[in-house]
Amino acid sequence: LLNHLVDQYLTRAHCVVPIVHRPTFLRNLREGLHHRDRGFACAILAICAVASRYSQDPRVLLEGGDRLSAGWRWFSQIQRLPSPNLFRLATLHEVQCYAICVTYLVGTSTPQAAWNLMGMAIRMCVQLGIHRKTGQPRSVESESWKRVFWSLIAMDSTVSSFVGRPCALSRDDIDCEYPVECDDEYWDTGDPETSWKQPEGKPSFATCSVFNLRLLEILTFALKHLYCTARSRISMGHVGPEWEKKIAAQLDAAMNKWIDELPEHLRWDPLTTDNVQFFQASLLYCTYYHVQIQIHRPFIIKSSPLTFPSLAICSNAARSCARLLEVQVKRKQVLPMPQLNVSAFIAGVVLLMNLWAGPKTGLVLDPPRELKDVEACMNYLRACENFLHIAGR
Repeated sequence: LLNHLVDQYLTRAHCVVPIVHRPTFLRNLREGLHHRDRGFACAILAICAVASRYSQDPRVLLEGGDRLSAGWRWFSQIQRLPSPNLFRLATLHEVQCYAICVTYLVGTSTPQAAWNLMGMAIRMCVQLGIHRKTGQPRSVESESWKRVFWSLIAMDSTVSSFVGRPCALSRDDIDCEYPVECDDEYWDTGDPETSWKQPEGKPSFATCSVFNLRLLEILTFALKHLYCTARSRISMGHVGPEWEKKIAAQLDAAMNKWIDELPEHLRWDPLTTDNVQFFQASLLYCTYYHVQIQIHRPFIIKSSPLTFPSLAICSNAARSCARLLEVQVKRKQVLPMPQLNVSAFIAGVVLLMNLWAGPKTGLVLDPPRELKDVEACMNYLRACENFLHIAGR
């Protein structure tokens, strides 16, 4: 069962949210490091918990429990282990465990616990200086730290936007590079000519996480400037219709640049037979539409010159998101990620608001088509509610 769950994690979760270095992780597992290292043992338990959501093996469920209990038998063991010593520096395996636990907790009935744990893990990275550029030669360990740190920053941006709370760390305080766009097996080959170099013509699966980070950086900027307090807005001089036009144009330009630079292998193709490509494109495009809505939502709740164009952008983004999720359901390849669940919910709400307020806004709507798109969002959430509490809510 352990090998099955590890394979499920590396096949389904690792390809969209890489946290560990696959070759190092598998080597440590083979050598039995989890029998000697508490942090690695907890990381294994966390991986089993997350992977259980993708597995059809009945052993992943609690006795007499439904699909929502998948993984709890492993996660509860992490809680029963002694807490880490807060008076020493955290280890890589401990922080990896926290990051993986966050991906599990966000889908439980207490997702707010993920926000707390995430903030603690980010603080541990900051204490070690992982957020700063070092100038030291790249190594497997340093790149592993960078990978887990950026995965936490990505989760911090998405979860903070969902719950309406500030991010734990400002992007202005981070100057370390994004994770290397190089597949795990090419990190350190032992040959200086090939180490840290992706073979020519072979797309890297790690490119997805880098483009996701770039997209979430736009989201973080929007949250900081559009959803800040009145006091903060006044102190930054962000008042008046001219400023609104300027910030909207700036964010739209950043979004257009992102989509223009997206590599071909990450572009949405509903007919692709490559499952990794399908999952990665699903994540990126759903997040893209979610960020579009988050950027323009503040302008549709008040009367301004941006109201109508912003409403049109939100509506188109919601429709596109709904139709993408519809493909996942039809292909029976649903990606049960809380990030996509919230995107589906927000897209559905935007479409319903259009139906209710359409005649007043001046938008030309096709009610049967709009209702079909709302149903697509609901079908996706319905498909996920057996795995994630948040989908059923």
